Amino acid sequence: MVTQIITKETVPSIQFWNEDVLHTENEKQERSYKLDKAMKLGNVYKQQVCIHFKGIDGMVLKTIATIWALTETCLILKSHTMIPIKSILDIDLVASFGADLD
Repeated sequence: MVTQIITKETVPSIQFWNEDVLHTENEKQERSYKLDKAMKLGNVYKQQVCIHFKGIDGMVLKTIATIWALTETCLILKSHTMIPIKSILDIDLVASFGADLD
């Protein structure tokens, strides 16, 4: 599957996938764990992460940003930009120089 890289400034113009992109409870729990860890890294260390999500057209998109907050239904980036959690495929916890932390 082809992934399109976008800037975090482009995210507000995206229409997101309407249904949860993950199917199993294990996948959803892993996503929740990664989101929580990413938010903590963002708040404490200003750490950016790579967010993989699905647009309404089915295209997989990827952006690098700092997650500042989470609600039950979305994650919040800088400038109050929101991404629905159900559209998120994966979170890569990356260091500022691009190395994987896991």
